Amino acid sequence: MALTLRRTLAAASAAAVALLAAAVFSLARETAGAGCAEQAALPPSFVSRNISDIFDAPAAPTFQLQHTSGKALLGGAPKSLLLIEKSGYAFAHEAPVWCADSDDVYFASNAGAPLGRSNLTTNNVVFKVNLRNLTERAAAGIASFASDVHAVPIDSDSVQMTNGGTSYAGELLLINTGRGSLPGSIALVPRATPQQPQVLLNNFRGRGFKSLNDVVVHPDGRILFTDADYGVLQDFKDETGMWKAVWSFDPLSGDLAVLDASLTTPNGLTLSPDAKTLYVTETGFARGFYPSDPSVAPLIYAFDLAASARHATNRRVFAVAESGISDGLKVDTEGNVYSCDGAGLQVYSPSGTQLWRFVLPPIGCTQVVLASGGRIVLLAEERLYLLQVAAAEPVPLAELPRHNRIARS
Repeated sequence: MALTLRRTLAAASAAAVALLAAAVFSLARETAGAGCAEQAALPPSFVSRNISDIFDAPAAPTFQLQHTSGKALLGGAPKSLLLIEKSGYAFAHEAPVWCADSDDVYFASNAGAPLGRSNLTTNNVVFKVNLRNLTERAAAGIASFASDVHAVPIDSDSVQMTNGGTSYAGELLLINTGRGSLPGSIALVPRATPQQPQVLLNNFRGRGFKSLNDVVVHPDGRILFTDADYGVLQDFKDETGMWKAVWSFDPLSGDLAVLDASLTTPNGLTLSPDAKTLYVTETGFARGFYPSDPSVAPLIYAFDLAASARHATNRRVFAVAESGISDGLKVDTEGNVYSCDGAGLQVYSPSGTQLWRFVLPPIGCTQVVLASGGRIVLLAEERLYLLQVAAAEPVPLAELPRHNRIARS
């Protein structure tokens, strides 16, 4: 059965690639040399750009090679396809999860922002698309939000304002900010019966979290997650007085440990394929409905993660956001790191070298998820994009955790 499934998915991926190649897409543009070294010294008359502006911005979505070692990943003819656009609705914001067995992609609408159609009194929505079918329909010019984007019927007070997601033993693991006095939570949501979520965590010794944000699963069973403050800063979540931190949780024993509390606002996170390096974004620059804080550098940090996944040490700067803040971290099987920011998608080597980028004016993208066959899905608020590159194989998250799994209640 597993072999048949792999063959079926391979055939589906090949068909999607063929459809992409047959459509009209944006073409790649290679920057001169290895990166942007030729722009290190600009004329004295240059005007300093705003942190949210895109550097060397093209007029349309464009692939740009940033380092020669990125050529093998990007390939000679990368393609992009606008899958869905829904003007006036930020339906594609966070929590993307790709399911290999069905080729479905789950994601959540913007929580709290005006275009997200959610606030103190209204929950956001988790959606699902079938990537194979949507690619075919988008390439043919017949895809639509009404026909191809489906709401997932969770409808539970325990799953409020979903903001992050990953796979847990093939099911959905959603992290939810909370709304009003309803607490934030980490919930296991079965794909077949999403209306029956199982809450794994919603407090620290009786204290509600501030604004739960993003989540990743360690191979040995622990769940790592970030707690920020964006629900409070967007006026849809009650203040609990909890501190912001990166946490490690064992759902079997209930053990909960702080990995780091030094970041102003920890946000997106991911693990290297060997689970020895933890990446976390610092997004304290962005303050929701309040003025931004330019004193906080928009960085991606790397930590050494202990084998127990209970301690993180050796914090160091991995990369800096090119525009706005970095979020939406993912890794491929080679350890390359994918991050979304105000310019678009940035791709880095495990050492932090920028390899290539997909510039998406005017506001970039918020989240990314990798699918098989070099497919990359970008969430960009009112738009959903598919990229096709030579190499970007996802870590098989449905296999995680490999040990110490919880039993479904």
